[in-house]
Formats: sequence, structure tokens, C-alpha cells
Amino acid sequence: MSYTIHVSCRFQAPPEEVFRFHDDPANLTRITPSFHSARIARFDPPGKGSRVRVALRLFRIIPATLEMEFVVYDPPKRLTDEIREGMFPEFRHQRDFQADGGGTLLTETVQYTPPFGTLGRLVDPIAIAPALRSMFAYRHRRMKELLDSVH
Repeated sequence: MSYTIHVSCRFQAPPEEVFRFHDDPANLTRITPSFHSARIARFDPPGKGSRVRVALRLFRIIPATLEMEFVVYDPPKRLTDEIREGMFPEFRHQRDFQADGGGTLLTETVQYTPPFGTLGRLVDPIAIAPALRSMFAYRHRRMKELLDSVH
């Protein structure tokens, strides 16, 4: 069973700049909450088929690895990655960048299958989905700090 989350945020920066921010793996560590301490272990040059491998310490104690592959790379309109290795059996993260006045409306759509089978489906509404929404809210605040401060 798959679940979907939609989140949006407006930035003062143009779509090209917001897209470039997202296709630079180094920025992932800048927008990941510090209690998950992300480190880029590997990244390919940006483009369709490129992969990013992230070493995490969830809540600073649980080691985890995440490998994503860019399956759609259409600058500056759309960027989509899928998890190839990680705790989620399915996780597809689509970002749409739309010109909005002099800035950008970023709409993110995540389709995922919760980890841990039946248990994951049961706890999704009270734990997994809220944690994902909270992570995206944090990421949007950080991106606004980083991108809007120069415009």
C-alpha cells in the first residue's frame, strides 16, 4: 500500500536557482535536521541516472544508509528521485519548480510505502506521515533561510 504527501513552499529565488540548490547533493546536509546527522558518502555528477548515497545517524544513534537515483531530471522544471537502498521499500520524491512572480513555487510530492510491513501501515498516520511532514517543514524553513537571504 502506497501513501502520498504533497507540500509546497514559495521562494524569492528564480526556478533555475532553486533547482540548482536541489541538484547539489551537498545541500542535502544543509537542510537535514541536525539530530539525523547526514553525511554524503557518494554522489555522481547531476543528471538523470545519477545516484547519491547518504550515511545517516537517525536521532544521532541509529546508523542508516540511503541511496537515491534521479529518475527525472528536467531543469529547471522537475527533479524526481527514487530510493534504491534504505528503510522504505518504495519512496519517490518529485519536485516541481514553477515560476511565481519573480520567485518560485516549489511543490513536492512524495509517494512511499512505509517500512516494517503491516506495523508500518498501522503507525503511518500517527508516526511516519507526521515525521515526514515535519521534516519537509524543517527543510522548507532552512531553504528559505539559505535561498531568500540573497534575494
